[in-house]
Amino acid sequence: MRQHIQRPSGVFCILIEVQTLCQSLGIDQIKRGPKPRYPDSYIISLVIIRYLLGMNSERSFLRHLANNHSSIFPQLPEQSWFNRKCRRLQPMYRKIHHQLAMSYLQDSLRIVDSTPVPVLKRYRGASSPCFPRGKQTNYGYCAAKKEYYYGVKLSLICTTTGVITDLGIHAANVHDLTALKSLMTETDLNHITLIGDKGYYDGELRTTLNNHNGRLVVPDKRRHHPFATPADTHLLRLRSIIETVNAQLKDHLRLEQTLARSYRGLVSRIWSIFLSFTFAQYFNLKMERPRLAVKSVLV
Repeated sequence: MRQHIQRPSGVFCILIEVQTLCQSLGIDQIKRGPKPRYPDSYIISLVIIRYLLGMNSERSFLRHLANNHSSIFPQLPEQSWFNRKCRRLQPMYRKIHHQLAMSYLQDSLRIVDSTPVPVLKRYRGASSPCFPRGKQTNYGYCAAKKEYYYGVKLSLICTTTGVITDLGIHAANVHDLTALKSLMTETDLNHITLIGDKGYYDGELRTTLNNHNGRLVVPDKRRHHPFATPADTHLLRLRSIIETVNAQLKDHLRLEQTLARSYRGLVSRIWSIFLSFTFAQYFNLKMERPRLAVKSVLV
């Protein structure tokens, strides 16, 4: 009789893969002092598993692990300590995200877009003590939904395969073009072809890219000099990939329901979500599956 061999669960595979990745990046290096009970790689793996499960509540997530994966996680941190530790690990999220994103840079095409992230109900924005109206959070308008919201705006630059290479967080009232120019101060612009919508039609941006041997590809506006060529029309069709990326970030990874209670916590959770998304693409590529099949990573 053939013996049944039990396959390891997706949660266990993700745990081992994240810890292996953190070990290669030297995340858990300790110079002095006692060995921590919960290493940084362990907390990072919990963060990634949490968002890949589509859970935005830390308390519910820890309860889910205790009830369903107690053999893999015999000991779990307390919820408030876990929350504080996750905020302190934000630089590590950015470091791992950068290392994973750099491994995907195979061409010079980049797609740019912005997406809104509301943090409060619109009528509570002006009186909130957690997210005061100012340079960090403010009122903004979402053209796709044709509605106003209170929160922040994300500027995304991704590859044609959907890998996010650069991320900027700005107040909701900042114009898309202004947010992009602020983000590009930290981006390598050499030989980059930037693809965007009409909101990024700007002569100064076009000149800046041309000075770095790059190009700006956006739809032409009426009563303006036509720049788009027939080849650019084909490139503009590639913008649809970023709509898929935004949909997965909001539908599965709960980008619009972060449950943050401070701006620092909001930024930390946004970077946690993008790290989880990029890691899912890395893991799918390693398992020879479609890169954007994020929902099926733990299946």
